[in-house]
Order: sequence, then structure tokens, then C-alpha cells
Amino acid sequence: MLMKLKDPENGGIRVVILCHTRELSAQIFRECKKLAKGKKFGIKLMTKNLLRNVDFSKFSCDILISTPLRLRFSIKKKKIDLSRVEFLVLDESDKLFELELFKQIDSVLKACSNPLLDFVEVRAR
Repeated sequence: MLMKLKDPENGGIRVVILCHTRELSAQIFRECKKLAKGKKFGIKLMTKNLLRNVDFSKFSCDILISTPLRLRFSIKKKKIDLSRVEFLVLDESDKLFELELFKQIDSVLKACSNPLLDFVEVRAR
């Protein structure tokens, strides 16, 4: 995915990675940072602290990693703009759907209004 993004850009979130737990989100965040080492990609992990303290009207990153519920909360509060998202990744999608997170995932999908959106599904092994 980093190769498809090519270069970092300012102006909006380009990739959203949804994970079924905060722990998995943190792990994916660490791995993305390692893979992007040497590049200037903005990679953020959606945390309670980020939700409380960031002015999302000025928020920009290339990759945002979150749980569906946290991201849905920020969408409902109109805190975040996902209109430039190019890739939506459902990590361990089987677990996401097993846990019946349909409403949260659906609200994220609706907020990703870019007509060029590419959907990536990763199943647990």
C-alpha cells in the first residue's frame, strides 16, 4: 500500500486501517511506522487523547489506524473528513464481522466518499 501511495501528501487522510481491538491497532501502527521508515508519511493512531486534543479541521495524515467504534464516534461528531481516503483496509475482517461491528463499519464506508476508493480485506490467519 505504501508503494501505491508513492509520496506523502498534505490535505487529507489517504488510508484508513480498521482493526477490531485497540491492541491490534497499536501493533499495526508500530509496523506501519517501521515499513515507512525513511519516508515522511504521516501515520496516526486514533486514540482517546487524539480525539480530545486534535483540531480535526487542521488534521492531516496519510494513514489513520483505528477501531471502528472510535472512528465512527469522530465521524458522528463531524470531527473528521474521510472524503480523500483512497484505501480502506479491514484488518482481520472475519473478526470485525464476527463481532457484529456492521453499523460502525457502514458509517466509515459512507464517510469515505472518494469515488476512487479501493477496498482491502485482510483475514486473520
